[in-house]
Amino acid sequence: MESSLSDLAKICIHKLVLLSCGLGTVVAPAYLPACQEPLASDPVDRVEIRQAVTANTKVGLWSPLKTMTLSGKIESFDVKSLVIQVTAEDGTLSSKTIASDMVQKVVPAWRGTGLVEAMELFDQRKMQEFSKAFGKLDFKTIPEWQAKFVLAKIVQSRDAANQIVIAGESFLRLANDGAIPELLYADMPLCWTGARTDDVNTKAKEWLKQDSEVARLLGASWLLLGQDALIARKALDELQKSKSPVIAQLAKAQSWRIVPAPETMQQLPTWISERDRMLIPISLGPTEFMMDRLMRIGQNELAIGCAVRIATLHTDNYYRSRRALVAANQLLKKQGRDAEADQVAQWIKKLDGTN
Repeated sequence: MESSLSDLAKICIHKLVLLSCGLGTVVAPAYLPACQEPLASDPVDRVEIRQAVTANTKVGLWSPLKTMTLSGKIESFDVKSLVIQVTAEDGTLSSKTIASDMVQKVVPAWRGTGLVEAMELFDQRKMQEFSKAFGKLDFKTIPEWQAKFVLAKIVQSRDAANQIVIAGESFLRLANDGAIPELLYADMPLCWTGARTDDVNTKAKEWLKQDSEVARLLGASWLLLGQDALIARKALDELQKSKSPVIAQLAKAQSWRIVPAPETMQQLPTWISERDRMLIPISLGPTEFMMDRLMRIGQNELAIGCAVRIATLHTDNYYRSRRALVAANQLLKKQGRDAEADQVAQWIKKLDGTN
């Protein structure tokens, strides 16, 4: 098992490198509409759509889920669907409706007074300036769906600054008891490692007592490995039966954390299979868990494979991508693999924009 998994890690790394270099093949499923570009003068929202996943859908290394991209103006995006206006070659406008659980990436053309400038500050990682600009935004001028993405960036920045309680409260306001598109759960500040702090645990107990499934999931994740583990486990067991697929998926992935370390390699193929059925953004946390667990049990090659996946597929989250690369760099150095460690160091510099 160990040998085959190591080989699998190398294959995955090679495939991810091909994808990151633009050499992967993206196939549009036949039942999805063809990609249509809007008029060149209009600001363009870009939407990446993944094929629908059912219980019978086969997902694997050699049978990846099909994706495609639409460009146009998003009219709305909520928990049920995304509506986008596209322009055909003859100039005809039409609206297309996509189920929210098929949308795995959105690149907004920011609209609203001061919003473009504010989001440029975020992209430049000037967080103090971004926070000030955020406070001055007039949300009445911003499309409702874009406002949710702006708030998700706030959560992301607070999580990166290790302000977990503030990030958690911000996410709960954003989620509005689950009334957000599935992909935004990628920024939910769940605990995926053994990290614990007293201030978070105190707030987590309050979250766990709320009626909201989102709050209970958040609280359970931070209490799962502490003195309140039993009530956290009970909450996760209940949440795995949630009518919300993303809540159920994340609750199940959280339960992996209580699997004893000696059973990791036995469970790993199942974890990978279940993770790969998630929307790519949602798979970030579960992959971070696997990387951390594999490092702890000395499965270094597989841990590095997880780090490569994170840095390749989750570039939208600079902080977590960088953290994964730093961990991989340190691991390679400890193994005396200086040439590979230097390659990762160069990758980090490129991510930082200093190379």
